[in-house]
Amino acid sequence: MESDESRVDRNNSKTSRKKMFVIALIPFIVLSGMLVFLLGPGMSILNAGIPLPEITIEKIEFQNDKIVAFIRNTGPEGVEIAQADINDRMIPAAIEPSKTLSRLSEAKVIVPFSWIAGVPYEVGITSSDGTRFSKSVAAAALAPTPNVDQASYFALIGIYVGVIPLLIGLLWFPFIKRLGMNKYKFFLSLTAGLLVFLGIDALVESNGIVAENIAGAFNGQVLIVMITIITFLVLLYVSEKLVERAKMKFDDNTPRSKLVTYSSSFPPSSSNTKIPPQKQEQEQQQQQQQQQLAKPFAIAMMIAIGIGLHNFGEGLAIGAAVLLGEVALSTFLIVGFTLHNTTEGLAIVAPMAKSGS
Repeated sequence: MESDESRVDRNNSKTSRKKMFVIALIPFIVLSGMLVFLLGPGMSILNAGIPLPEITIEKIEFQNDKIVAFIRNTGPEGVEIAQADINDRMIPAAIEPSKTLSRLSEAKVIVPFSWIAGVPYEVGITSSDGTRFSKSVAAAALAPTPNVDQASYFALIGIYVGVIPLLIGLLWFPFIKRLGMNKYKFFLSLTAGLLVFLGIDALVESNGIVAENIAGAFNGQVLIVMITIITFLVLLYVSEKLVERAKMKFDDNTPRSKLVTYSSSFPPSSSNTKIPPQKQEQEQQQQQQQQQLAKPFAIAMMIAIGIGLHNFGEGLAIGAAVLLGEVALSTFLIVGFTLHNTTEGLAIVAPMAKSGS
């Protein structure tokens, strides 16, 4: 059975981690309170000066013989939509649910228009005070409608791009396991650099997407930073829990195995109760192997979760290119991500290659 001293140490360790976690959350709680105050009672601080209207065209859909623009009032005050235009050509449009928009409310502008696939268009929205807001589309394409065939196609592309190459990368395990320590460190550094590159690339791409599609009133860049920090903390917490769980499992199972082994090998009536040195050495080696495996396994699991989240973004990029009809871009992304994801399997197996398992 586990000793009282070991149990007390484990409980103290858990309490210490909880305290550290609570202390780490205090700045975020204070920052959240400040943001709530600024967006609530302190809104007058942000609205100093002359308020200007601002309308954000969030999305444009090309449907049969009509163009639909989804707009939102992101200015400090309410606005009224006066008219809509396509390529500076004024066209009567229907506005649902109302042409008067309060702050942060949204509406749908339906413009009857016989558009041509592959042709660029600019959709303009003019408010009652004469201010015009516009958004351009490089090439018009029919808005997709979800169906079984489309879902099956994207599932096949996802398996081909995100699953099979990753499994191919896992075949590096025997090769990495037989490498010397210097070469192993080189490949480990290579995978670390790969993950850093992926992180920077994801931040840059997400910043560009936010700048083009999300209104400044929502502070999309701040949202990216918050999600990045929260994701890191979640992965770190999962890693610590996996290591702790493996150690607890080992601590709980080891005394039972010893008790069964020794009770069968040395009966109570026997005066020889000393554990053979060979048994002690075998148990120590087994304990060291399991402890050495716990942390690398947790690191590999954390990397796999991070790569999975990253591949989710890759799938969105491929799906957007396919739905927009950009054949050259979608082909480039599919081939590029397939080659790139093969190296991600190396990042997963590298921490476990020298774990002694």
